[in-house]
Amino acid sequence: MKKNKFLFIILIVSFLIPVSVSAAPASWAIYWYLCGSDLETEDGSASIDLEEMLKVKLPPDITVVIQTGGASKWRNPSIDARTLGRYVYTGGGFSKVAVLPRASMGKPETLTGFLQFCKDNYPAEKTMVLFWDHGGGTTTGVAYDENYNFEYLSLKNIREAFSNVYPLSSSRPPIELLGFDTCLMATIDTAFTVKDIARYLVASEEQEPGTGWNYTGLFSGLAKNTRMNGAELGRIICDSYKEACVREGMADDITLSVTDLGKIDPLVTAYNNLGKEALIKASADAGFFSQIGRFAKNSEKYGPNSKAVGFTNMVDLGDLVRKSGGILSPQNTKAVLDALNNCIVYKVGGPLRNEATGLSSYYPFDMNKGSLNIFKTIGTSEALGYFYEYNIDGSISAAGKAYLDAVSKPAPSAPSPQYTLEPVPTLTGGKLENAPVTINSRGNAVLNLGSAASVLTEVNVQVASYSRTSGTLRYLGNDARVDKSWKDGIFTERFNGLWPALNGNHLYVELYYESEAYNLYRSPISLNGRKYIMLMSLDNASGKFTILGARKDTGIPGLQDKNLRLFKTGDQIITYTYETNMKFPGIRTRLVMMNQMWVTRALTLDWKKLGAGEYVSMFEMIDAKNNAVTSKLAGFIIDRSGGIGAMTY
Repeated sequence: MKKNKFLFIILIVSFLIPVSVSAAPASWAIYWYLCGSDLETEDGSASIDLEEMLKVKLPPDITVVIQTGGASKWRNPSIDARTLGRYVYTGGGFSKVAVLPRASMGKPETLTGFLQFCKDNYPAEKTMVLFWDHGGGTTTGVAYDENYNFEYLSLKNIREAFSNVYPLSSSRPPIELLGFDTCLMATIDTAFTVKDIARYLVASEEQEPGTGWNYTGLFSGLAKNTRMNGAELGRIICDSYKEACVREGMADDITLSVTDLGKIDPLVTAYNNLGKEALIKASADAGFFSQIGRFAKNSEKYGPNSKAVGFTNMVDLGDLVRKSGGILSPQNTKAVLDALNNCIVYKVGGPLRNEATGLSSYYPFDMNKGSLNIFKTIGTSEALGYFYEYNIDGSISAAGKAYLDAVSKPAPSAPSPQYTLEPVPTLTGGKLENAPVTINSRGNAVLNLGSAASVLTEVNVQVASYSRTSGTLRYLGNDARVDKSWKDGIFTERFNGLWPALNGNHLYVELYYESEAYNLYRSPISLNGRKYIMLMSLDNASGKFTILGARKDTGIPGLQDKNLRLFKTGDQIITYTYETNMKFPGIRTRLVMMNQMWVTRALTLDWKKLGAGEYVSMFEMIDAKNNAVTSKLAGFIIDRSGGIGAMTY
């Protein structure tokens, strides 16, 4: 018995010691940093992706090394949530090779340890490092560990971990392909940060659906040709991802791109030159911030960007530059677009993301100094750092002034440049709050601001039902049917008495993207007792809605949900709206229930006439610093026959 017990102890100890391999490298090794997070705990998403991989029989020259952690519960019975597990998958099968005490997957030292383990024990001719979990874009990061208060890896942390293990070099980067099966990480700042870590980057500008990448497609493609490079593998990842999303009915707003990081420097140079031009123009006329803000809000944005549900501050770089071409020099805009096009090796996208060019860029929609400071530490564009600083603070620091002096001088011997550095024009002072509204001959509300509109970046119309007895305003949301003449400062609503209705029940909707082809809306709901945001699109040509699905309201700043949830039979949905009281203005706006329903068949979202009663509309005006005020109310009555009559307050 003692001898058997001794042998058993030896077996256990050897099981926990990393397995050494021969010196001969494999063709490919994939180092998979699998932070399960709440995606695994609640939906088993990480385990599902492991199962997809295990469907593929690997050839002997592919090795997959996996580190698991970050979730409080794993669906896969071989994975223990109380530890960090290390696993290897080869042609010989799937095996555990090391167990470590539980630690935060969101700490750089945890990533460092995994990278060192992989480098020492599983070298290869080509390597891919893959991050799996939530992602938040430039100013947040990836690998949100559920067990450690959703601590995450920032771009700075990722760079630190790689530099601890590898000599970094732009000409000879140690990693062939860096992949993010996460949301929002295809940014110019990500590319700039990792340009000497990897040859290629594959990531998504937009939030990903819960299906994530198609690992059966990824490993099947690689198994057929292990001699391919990172660009070729990136293309397989993109194509198989789109195929899976189409199959699951989640492809409408997807993005995924492959970036050649060896070509990122010309893009970063052109990007910074554009920032210099913007800074110089703003220093001469602070009204420039309102102009650029209009283009930013009208460009393709990713993830939520509103006070109601939070901000990612990510906008498509190419779309923003294209739309800003009228106020920036053709030379600088062309340089950015040409360099961007040269960087992007391949990309896929859904029909609701047809403006995506492959990489997004930071824009401070939230006007938050904390997120700006993170952007500035990355160092992608010093000029834009000072430009956004001026926008947020309303002034520019001494360091910013010194930089402005340096970039404004045409030659060292030239006189010091002249600039005004005026305060950023805003809505403060109450000049536009409660601006008067008139009713035109067609019964539509008209807001005529004239030149005062120059301080604004956005104008929309809020619609609400009104109870004259109680003074209660119950909001229906914002209406995209507004004719906007920025040149004249005249805004005219085109409300026709119709409003979106879910299964026949009117729904509060918030417009968050508007284009000629389609609009995107969201609405707060409860899905089976948990807070979600329902997402919808409207085809402007046909007037038809499509329900895209729902994402969890994480309630955690910077944490954007990766799992797009489709509705299914048996789901309980509660819809909500916002309510306030005109008779008691001191009472805060509150969230209240609208309707409750159970899904018994496919949900429908259609236009439906509002019921008879009294309603109001008000123009909401937003400035370059994200301040918002509303106009005076325009009232209208809908009679029992559906007729609309205007009234004043």
